[in-house]
Amino acid sequence: MDKVYSNDIRNIALVSHIGTGKTSLADAIAFNGGLNSRIGRVDEGNSFFDFEAEEIKRKTTLSQSFATFMWGNKKLNLVDTPGSSEFMSETKSALKAVDSAFVVIDSVEGLKFQSKKIIEDLERQKIPYSIFINKLDRENSNFKQVFLDLKKHMNRAVLLLQLPMGEDINLTGIVDILGLKAFSYPKDSLEYNEIKIPDELAKEVKVLQEKSIETILECEDELLEKYLNGDEISQYELVCALKKGIIGGKIVPVLTGSAHKNIGVKQLLNFIADFMPSPLERDNIYAINKNNEPELIKLSKDEDIMALVIKTLSDPYSGKYSIVRLFAGSLHSDEIIYNSSQEDKEKISQIIMLQGKKHELIPRAIAGDIVALPKLKHTHTGDSLSTEKNPLILSYIKLPEPVLSYAIKSKQKNDEDKIYSGFKKLKEEDPSIDIHRDEETKQIILSGMGQVHLDVTTSKLFRRYGVEVILEAPQIPYKETITSTIKVQGKYKKQSGGKGQYGDCWIELSPIERGKGFEFIDNIVGGAIPRQYIPAVEAGIREAMQEGILSNYQAVDIKAVLYDGSYHNVDSSEMAFKIAGSLGFKKGAVEANPIMLEPVMSVEITVPESYVGDVIGDLSSRRGKMLGIEAEDHTQIIKSLIPMSEIINYSSVLNSMTGGAGSFTAEFYSYEEAPNHIALSILMTHKKVA
Repeated sequence: MDKVYSNDIRNIALVSHIGTGKTSLADAIAFNGGLNSRIGRVDEGNSFFDFEAEEIKRKTTLSQSFATFMWGNKKLNLVDTPGSSEFMSETKSALKAVDSAFVVIDSVEGLKFQSKKIIEDLERQKIPYSIFINKLDRENSNFKQVFLDLKKHMNRAVLLLQLPMGEDINLTGIVDILGLKAFSYPKDSLEYNEIKIPDELAKEVKVLQEKSIETILECEDELLEKYLNGDEISQYELVCALKKGIIGGKIVPVLTGSAHKNIGVKQLLNFIADFMPSPLERDNIYAINKNNEPELIKLSKDEDIMALVIKTLSDPYSGKYSIVRLFAGSLHSDEIIYNSSQEDKEKISQIIMLQGKKHELIPRAIAGDIVALPKLKHTHTGDSLSTEKNPLILSYIKLPEPVLSYAIKSKQKNDEDKIYSGFKKLKEEDPSIDIHRDEETKQIILSGMGQVHLDVTTSKLFRRYGVEVILEAPQIPYKETITSTIKVQGKYKKQSGGKGQYGDCWIELSPIERGKGFEFIDNIVGGAIPRQYIPAVEAGIREAMQEGILSNYQAVDIKAVLYDGSYHNVDSSEMAFKIAGSLGFKKGAVEANPIMLEPVMSVEITVPESYVGDVIGDLSSRRGKMLGIEAEDHTQIIKSLIPMSEIINYSSVLNSMTGGAGSFTAEFYSYEEAPNHIALSILMTHKKVA
């Protein structure tokens, strides 16, 4: 691979919704590329790409995985990605590393919502992509219906390049429509024979070839005019027009086959090598320079280095690996580079080519390469690597907001430091998780993209760092307030021999605007309470508010006006007035018609139109307040206000309701009065003990 140039590299991701056989296709590619002596099987736990313990256990891809191999004179960097919506940040990150993608579609299930979202993301980022219709050997596969559905959904010309010979158990091979060739796969064989196109398909293939040629030429006005005038179009002209149409985003080629039986996989690899773009052929890439201005990156190995860290791998034994996509320049071992995101220098000790779970040392990397750099001290996922004289920063993905949270505690006492240390390392590898201490409930809160995501994260914590945690529903940070105004005396008098304690204050408690917290007003005149004791009264009230009124939840949105009191020349002290202020608040707040407040979240739910009715009905049962519905692309965005207590488990509910097609974001909106039955339930559980 040492003599490979940037224009010989093909960086490609396999993407789709879960269950399309994407990793099976990646395993078949690894076999054909000489990386494995057999086709790995996800269901047998020996996949070349799904090698993490949790992936083997769950039989699904949970993170991006890489492999590099030569196909002819082309170097292919293949990235396998997760299909689950809970791990979509991994897929989005992978797209930052590649120049093209193959969307894998199940020939039985067809184009699902998650794949549609991925396609929209590809088009938004102007990443050329093709489609592979997989699992044609499955019972009830329906190639023609899936292809028709694709044509309905796509915003660009869909180009059929291959036709299956037979379907489900009768699948025997594929036909190359443009080349007018047929490839037959004998039963139980992973190799093919080139044969004559079967007579029953010959007429259909000829018609499809004419349609395909017209589709290609419609992307080139001069060639189309030449074709319509009856002039001959050479094979070279057709090939160039096809590649130009793919790279320009005008054409979506469709290939087909069966990864499980290796049908069509070599043809797919030939197609990637011949038609998918090299790193030098991709759309313009801009970085932000030190003047905060966009600067065009020249995609060449002869330019200054420009790279993006797309993922971090954290291994408890061998340390940290930063996986980078090199857009410009070249890297060599023992070289010093500059992290422009962290404004710090890093030394490149080694350059590693990833082959599934295996690592292979290489002497250098050039523009277009995807490699791993071990033990970079200051570098994190999303950082940009450039030069100190011209520090540039490339854009990274916007990480999704977590949708599911749990309170966590260790099964072993005094393991809190280990929890934070372990999760910090896991967060380097997966920035979409979050861990923090809730200041109100004092719980450690772990947040992520769904139940499986958090289960996988805690399993990694135990397996790698020996820390086992318990997940619990987080406490809802309810609060209390008052609804009426009251004047009350707080008096503390204690005499037990020697110097006594005396503090006396009159305060007026009243409600204030929601969200204001606490307001203290000093209206003492005539020295009824000496100035040095007034802050102590305020401190006593604040402390009592933290302890709550009827329950143990904090009291908020209250104004306290200190307007009178008395003191003793000898026995008064700051402590006495602090206690007096506390006693006054506790006595008065109970009589000022206290109520419970619950946190309310602003929620945006994105679903296909067919699920809108079900979602709205469910929101009503959760005491949701509808704010409106907006259309976006092929989805509807439902905006609503929902009590926090009603969406603790909403991620799994929405996933079940929409078959994984829905997503949502939630952020704190305000505190509102809790209904009587909710307040009663809270008080039954958290009633204050006198």
